[in-house]
Amino acid sequence: MKFNRITLARIGNNETVKYAVEELYSYIKKIDSSLFVDVRFYPDYDESVKNVIWVGQSEAFSDKLLEVPDKALDDTIYIDVENNEGIITGCNPRAVLIAAYRFLRELGIAWIRPTDDGEVIPQYKITKIDVFVKEKPSYRHRVQMIEGAISYEHVLELIRWMPKAGMNSYLMQFLRPFIFFDRWYNHECCEGYFENENVSREDVDAIVLELEREIAKRGLYYRKVGHGWTGEPLGYTSDGWYKIQSKEIPENVKPLLAEMDGERKFFRDIPLNTNLCYSKPEVRKLIVDYIADYIRKNPYVDVIQFWLGDGSNNYCECKDCTERPTDYFVMMLNDLDEILTKEGIPTKIAFNAYGNTNWAPLKEKFKKTDRFILEIAPIARNMSTCFDVLDPSKTYTHPEYNGNKTEEVQPRTTEGFYAHLQDWQKVYDGDTILCDYHLMWDHFYDPGYHGIAKTIHTDMHNLEKIGLDGYISCQLTRSCFPTNLPLHIMAETLWDKDCDFEEKALDYYLTAFGPDGDAVMEYMKALSEGFDPYYNRQCFKTKVAPYGNEERIAKLKGALATLTGFEDTIKKNLEADHCSSVRASWEYLSVHTEYCRMLAKPLMAFAQGKNEEREILAGEFEDFVKLLPARIHKTFDEFWALFCSNRITRVDAKVESDIEGAAF
Repeated sequence: MKFNRITLARIGNNETVKYAVEELYSYIKKIDSSLFVDVRFYPDYDESVKNVIWVGQSEAFSDKLLEVPDKALDDTIYIDVENNEGIITGCNPRAVLIAAYRFLRELGIAWIRPTDDGEVIPQYKITKIDVFVKEKPSYRHRVQMIEGAISYEHVLELIRWMPKAGMNSYLMQFLRPFIFFDRWYNHECCEGYFENENVSREDVDAIVLELEREIAKRGLYYRKVGHGWTGEPLGYTSDGWYKIQSKEIPENVKPLLAEMDGERKFFRDIPLNTNLCYSKPEVRKLIVDYIADYIRKNPYVDVIQFWLGDGSNNYCECKDCTERPTDYFVMMLNDLDEILTKEGIPTKIAFNAYGNTNWAPLKEKFKKTDRFILEIAPIARNMSTCFDVLDPSKTYTHPEYNGNKTEEVQPRTTEGFYAHLQDWQKVYDGDTILCDYHLMWDHFYDPGYHGIAKTIHTDMHNLEKIGLDGYISCQLTRSCFPTNLPLHIMAETLWDKDCDFEEKALDYYLTAFGPDGDAVMEYMKALSEGFDPYYNRQCFKTKVAPYGNEERIAKLKGALATLTGFEDTIKKNLEADHCSSVRASWEYLSVHTEYCRMLAKPLMAFAQGKNEEREILAGEFEDFVKLLPARIHKTFDEFWALFCSNRITRVDAKVESDIEGAAF
């Protein structure tokens, strides 16, 4: 009797390629445990060896790959397997891993959410495998950023998921991302519900080192820092939006701080949000030298994020700071590039247009741009209008720059964002990408998730049209409750900007929920309509919630009817014989119905003008949310859910936040 066998031939000793082969072996065996899978090692491709699947890179494969400008930064994959024999390769080790996962997807495997209960693995006898794929992604930069309230496990699961979905880069904010871990381990918003675990800064350092090992294992393009370069060189830890303990500022530090209203001090007492006196050459040199030294000590980081102080309208007003902040910014970028070029250091530098730096420089010019990546970050943009409304043949306008008195320093419209981008494109012709916040807050205003997924698809589809080559998702690490459709659509559209939303969405729902997936799709559409994200956005942006809004009341009643009408379908599927991952999808959906009912109550009372009742119901909803981590912590960020629920259930109340610099 002849045993059915597949042989994986690994090329070379690259760790990411090794990992790709390990993943292929593991998942193929999960599909068909009776299949014999051999793994062999070869220093290079050997065309005389037959009946194997070659996995890795070789000069012999170079003519098979689509051309890309930068083989380290860009990705392209090639899979040609016929009758269990062929090639799985890519233009870099990360691309080989992405190709391996793409091969597995072609075999029927799906990763429906970045959690350990998110694998859908079909069970069948593997006899003959035929797969051909020759592709490169639509966009170079496909980036996830650390955010939210998180544990080691939460971040690890997202990192594991990224190459499976074709994402290629991870951004670890700050020199130490302490605040994000602090929120989770110290259960800041759920005090009294969960025990404080007292995570220290040293603990977070150790966690990050292990996560960096996981990032490196997958060959992900690694970005680091962002805000913090204005506090750390002065000796002030800037690993979160923390206030300084002592208001006494040393005499050697005070002259370096931005002067505002005639006084030099930390902006709102927060080093992370504080800008410096950038007209002083010694200040610019202090920052540039500090960054250059950090780069020398951390050569494994591919991109250093160089952002100024967080927040807006917080720049120096002294008599010498007469230029735009971006003119001083360009001076520092040019100086940093000069140092790195002289030392032969290839590290890329990403800088952002955000707050007052949305206004492009007037005088200073980039000496060269090949080292830089411009990230334009419209943090306050209203997601109700997508990029499809933009016309590159038209010139858009924004408010005039007026120092710290500039109105709408964070553009609130899509057109306003694009006006700033157009100005930057006149003075900078280098790599430019979007850094946006679709899954930071907005998904909480759309509990159905279907509407925000459609917005993401539309925006990602139109990035190229407006001159952008990718996307950084400044998003919560835990953002897939009850489904991962928005993140799934993000990854799919960044890989193929012309993919069809309805087709991809339906395929996702059917994979995640089984035969009733099409019904789930209609259910989620109805919830997105009923909870009316447009209205929710308008409420917190304008601080106005019109009482007696009959349209709002009717939509919420429709949402409640939708929830009731789907109860039997959920119950039936919870009792059905689904695989564990599909069953988990229905369990999340069951909890989600409770969540939606609890949220609808204060929203309805608010729309009806019943303020006393609304306050009571909003408190009950918050108590409900504080208990959710015990049930769904891997998919749902309770810290930000509470923050965002305040925005739409208590619009007339002051919402406190440690994110002092964000434009809400």
